Amino acid sequence: MTEEGGTKPFRLLIVFAKTPEAGQVKTRIGEVAGNEQAAIIYTHMLEKIMAESASNEMWRQVFSIPRDSDSAWFTRRELEVMLQDGNDLGEKMSNALARGFQSGAGEIILIGSDIPTLCRREIEDAFFLLGAAQAVIGPSTDGGFYLFGIKMEHRLAGAFVLEGDIQWSTPKVLGKMQELCREKSLSLSYLPIKTDIDTYEDWLNYRSAVREV
Repeated sequence: MTEEGGTKPFRLLIVFAKTPEAGQVKTRIGEVAGNEQAAIIYTHMLEKIMAESASNEMWRQVFSIPRDSDSAWFTRRELEVMLQDGNDLGEKMSNALARGFQSGAGEIILIGSDIPTLCRREIEDAFFLLGAAQAVIGPSTDGGFYLFGIKMEHRLAGAFVLEGDIQWSTPKVLGKMQELCREKSLSLSYLPIKTDIDTYEDWLNYRSAVREV
């Protein structure tokens, strides 16, 4: 309990994901390998991030899914779900943060479900970095990011950044995020750069690297 008698703030990890249905996920991979194979690939990535980000003594895991996704796919696996709200990815992330903070979270990290190299230790590192910085980000090689985290006391600055004029799904995302953070004097700590699995070539490169380890 806090000194005020309320519930102690907790750490929340929100995973943005979709039901792994053919034709609904990884369509760029589907253009090359077929929609069924794309769904199988996405399922592999989703199950890996489910395991690496599972709730533990350090954080609580929640899955943020589109309203047209099959929530039962997640609840059958005893996973907590919240439905997405917003017109674009930025608004959806901002709204997810708002709901998380309203539920009592003191620190929230958002991640996607297409970075199979993201491991539990790196998520722990992200929360550790939030102990000193106001926000944390994990850059991706395509000019975007795979992780964004922020403290409750900086939630308004975080909303300003995520709802800013960002051209989502372009190489300009990370640079614009950094610009907006500077505008709000929001200090950033950085995780190692990683590669999103967006294309079939990305997937083949990842599988090749995994086999070589």
